Amino acid sequence: MKTTKLLSVLLCAGLALVACVDDERKDSAEARPVEQESPFELRAPQANWPLTSDQKDLQSRLDDFGFRLFRLAAARQDEGKSLMLSPLSVDYAFGMVALACDGTPLREFNALMGLQPDDRAAVHDLLASLMTQLPALDAGVKMNLANAFYLNASRSDLRLNPDYQKLLQTAYAADCEALDFEKQKATADYINAWCNRQTNGFIPKLFDADDIDTKVVSYLLNALYFKACWTLPFDKNLTHDRTFNCEDGTTVQVPMMYQSGRFQRYADTDLCQVLQLPYSDFQSRNAGQGDFAMTILLPHEGKTVSDVLGVLSADYLRQLRQTFAGEKEVWPNIALGLPSFETQTTTQLTPLLPALGLSSWLEGPIRGMVQELDGTPHSVMVSKAFQAARIKVDEAGTEAAAVTAVSVADGMPHENPTVFVADHPFVYLITEEKTGTLLFIGTYMGD
Repeated sequence: MKTTKLLSVLLCAGLALVACVDDERKDSAEARPVEQESPFELRAPQANWPLTSDQKDLQSRLDDFGFRLFRLAAARQDEGKSLMLSPLSVDYAFGMVALACDGTPLREFNALMGLQPDDRAAVHDLLASLMTQLPALDAGVKMNLANAFYLNASRSDLRLNPDYQKLLQTAYAADCEALDFEKQKATADYINAWCNRQTNGFIPKLFDADDIDTKVVSYLLNALYFKACWTLPFDKNLTHDRTFNCEDGTTVQVPMMYQSGRFQRYADTDLCQVLQLPYSDFQSRNAGQGDFAMTILLPHEGKTVSDVLGVLSADYLRQLRQTFAGEKEVWPNIALGLPSFETQTTTQLTPLLPALGLSSWLEGPIRGMVQELDGTPHSVMVSKAFQAARIKVDEAGTEAAAVTAVSVADGMPHENPTVFVADHPFVYLITEEKTGTLLFIGTYMGD
């Protein structure tokens, strides 16, 4: 299993990175003033639909967080290598951590999201709303969102905070169970089976047995699965190999899919060509509504993927959507070429937390998650976070999935056609258009 070996290597590398910052954590913890503890309080998230204007604004900030996270991850990626990430999956994994935060960890998270320092409601209300509504928006799209919290049962000194557990189950529909992490193979098999089930077999394995840390307090997981057909599928008979020009000047042969026609959602900016391809299977009885789409941003000659990533924001996408909506009655005739490709990556998130402003998550105290046996809050910290993601794009449509894992340890205190041929690196997004929710973002570099 090449995929399994790759994940194992990357996970081990992530553990090494965490070990490298341990000394920095200790120094930081010693220098940091001890906050005065107050009773930890939890508030039940309130799900609603449609989203309020405030929630739509917050969703835009979550998307901006996703773009920033991807830029940070891309800066660490090997040059010329494709990358894929699900910001929405990270939102849920981090949201479950934030649900247990107060003090500095909460203030840092809220600052990242542009919220009031003591806001305990907004993010969780939004995520609770999306949890049930996004998968039900489009009958032609198969989508699954799932969360899990696994407590280390071999830690007989700790128990899950019952109030936190209740909110995980009601707001995040999370599976909450205790597993004996000392039985590493059994724990890995159990979590892998959950990943396999929640991603429809697309990400069948996350952990090897020796990846399970017997000392950590818990693992928090989010799984996101997406499968949809193009509104206008590509004809397989037209697919053939074509030269793809990589940014380093080399070329590779890739299978290029072709179709032509008039496309409503097209724009041409100074930086790139933009084409949005909606998902909707009109051949099925449950025809899709076109709520989900892939947006391809193809840099102009002399521009790069990094140039495109540098301008991406929720506001930039909003302006593009307005451009789409403002198209004239005669839509542009496009000769489209798009590679059929598959990308699978594992992204270490732990080293990115300080750059995101979440240094305290690596130090604690996160107090609302677990308790000592007498009910006293037990401080924990994030010891490791990573995401495994995979996407497959072919003539029929797109299948994509991501699993985000966070381990928590004891805390330290008519006309000529417009040509759109993606024969060089490009950026792609998968979004839900009504809410603007960013599900996936990636770069295809030809590898």
